[in-house]
Amino acid sequence: MRILILEAEQWIQELTQQQFARFLHHHQIYRASTEREGLILLQAVKPQLVIVEDHPPLISGLRFIERVRGRESQIPILLIADEKNYLLLSQRVRELKVHSLIAPTDMEHFSRALSRLLPPPDPFPQDQDPIETAQEILNRLRTEIDADLVLLMNNTGEILAESAVEWWPQSRELAVLLSAGHASATETAKMLGMATPFQTILYRGEGGGMVYTARINDSFLLGIIFGERTRTGIVTYFTSRAIPHLARLLEGYQPPLPEVDITNEAMSLLDDLL
Repeated sequence: MRILILEAEQWIQELTQQQFARFLHHHQIYRASTEREGLILLQAVKPQLVIVEDHPPLISGLRFIERVRGRESQIPILLIADEKNYLLLSQRVRELKVHSLIAPTDMEHFSRALSRLLPPPDPFPQDQDPIETAQEILNRLRTEIDADLVLLMNNTGEILAESAVEWWPQSRELAVLLSAGHASATETAKMLGMATPFQTILYRGEGGGMVYTARINDSFLLGIIFGERTRTGIVTYFTSRAIPHLARLLEGYQPPLPEVDITNEAMSLLDDLL
């Protein structure tokens, strides 16, 4: 993906490169420090995402976005402005169908904004076994978020697929506990009169270890174990991109019946009965 960043200083570029270096290696980032440079790059590289810092008088974010919209009506745009200018620009920004953030922003808000703008991961082969495809998605997800363990399970805690740095001997027990936690949260939501159940749950440990669970649909869950080296915003960002693929794969999925091994001795007993 080609990303164009227009900013007076380099904090957005540094934020992107430092926090997403291992994730955006397949993306090309182009930076401009003036509106003129931005328009030249817009024409030259045809970016698929534009991030604009409103920094008057050096950069008028609204003016630049209006010029971009005059040439590219569908390109996703993220505007970052301080609170004062954000309020002044908000109505016009909505009219131009632009996403916006208040500066200064942090990694979690930034990643959430990107999750709404970046396209989903490349689709997987349609003729492949759903669980094999789900396994590939879990492997990719674990790598992207640098997790220790990623589990795909049903509501009873039965594991359909898992991806781990090393073997987890108690993954089955863990899956049962996580599914029970979601079941409890669902009942809690009902008691509170909520229209929909909780979609995600985060358990944060004192030692830095964290557990994140996310609902895929009414029947399946994701469970993720990760450490303090990974920001929660990174986990929510990449998980939100994986869930639509998993939901589509698991729609109507029924686990195969176990194979029955009829031995010669069993066949002999059947012959005697018949």
